[in-house]
Amino acid sequence: ELMVKCADISNVVKPVAVARRWALRVTDEFFLQGDAERDMGMEVSPTCDRFSKSRVDLQIGFIDHLAAPLFTLLAAAFPPVRNEPGETQPPREGLDALVAQLRHNRASYDHCTDLDLEKARDWGERVVVPSSLRSESLSSGQDMGSFSRQLGGEEG
Repeated sequence: ELMVKCADISNVVKPVAVARRWALRVTDEFFLQGDAERDMGMEVSPTCDRFSKSRVDLQIGFIDHLAAPLFTLLAAAFPPVRNEPGETQPPREGLDALVAQLRHNRASYDHCTDLDLEKARDWGERVVVPSSLRSESLSSGQDMGSFSRQLGGEEG
């Protein structure tokens, strides 16, 4: 079960550029869910509220509270195996490299803003924000129109 869960959340142990693109995709999905909850008059799920959570803070929390403990356990379960003289089995690398990449990715968020993270968006999509939310301000006080313009999108 641990291996399957780690495989499911493995985007956080990929190289920084790939991990950031996945962070955008996941938080896009979360924020769209929150928008739908808001539109239906429901209480917005805590990780899905684009007005109270930043993408970077969500990633930091996810890594610190879920991914790091799980990958640390996985690496401990599969330590490196060195060959004794005369053994024919190839040595097995442990999973410490995954934990090291995770730590590197986590550290990269320490000086990252949501706008920095948005620069990793390399697919041709614009940030989709329902028109009912465009007049509300982001947590940084910036409206979605100016935010979209900064990202190279059109307002409206």
